[in-house]
Amino acid sequence: MQREVSTEEGQKLAEMYGIPFFESSAKENIGIEQFMRKIIEDVVMNLNNIKKGVELQEEKTKNEENGGCSC
Repeated sequence: MQREVSTEEGQKLAEMYGIPFFESSAKENIGIEQFMRKIIEDVVMNLNNIKKGVELQEEKTKNEENGGCSC
């Protein structure tokens, strides 16, 4: 099988975009599970961060409605 992107090129692109680099092949089933686990972990972490942000905003709004300081 011929590579479409060299390891070095892939690593440089990942570094440039600030994302993890994974070597994988869907055809050969190489690295797919590791790749998918990382994506799922990142999505869950981002959802948790969004939830925390919403909770903080709700708390701030409640404080403001009760005459409290928004700081």
